[in-house]
Amino acid sequence: MDIIEILLVDSDPAHSRGIEDPLVRSGHQLDRITHDAAVAHISREDMSRYTAVIVVLADEPSTLSDTYKLGEYVLHYLAQLCPEVLPRVIVVTPDAQLAKTVSPLSRVLLEPVAEEALLAAVSAAMVESAK
Repeated sequence: MDIIEILLVDSDPAHSRGIEDPLVRSGHQLDRITHDAAVAHISREDMSRYTAVIVVLADEPSTLSDTYKLGEYVLHYLAQLCPEVLPRVIVVTPDAQLAKTVSPLSRVLLEPVAEEALLAAVSAAMVESAK
């Protein structure tokens, strides 16, 4: 498997470990950023360097908007900033109902995420990135 750069958007470091560990063991390069930092600092140029973007949908209400939860706000932001990245986005959520609201262009993994499913989603994002 090729080494790829992945951005993980998750505000909970303890939670992120379960996602990070299989990716690092597979030799992928991983950057982690919080939800708030993602919206405040990510640019279109940043998105072009990542082969896959993993967004964890959080339950805490966003300080940026009462309407969106943190992860949903990041997805909305990415869709506005660079919609071409959506096929490379992997959404992780514990809520099957919430998963139905995610863009059909993105991949959705329900928690707990199986390592094989995570690596398969990253491989699919790699194919999208090569297009």
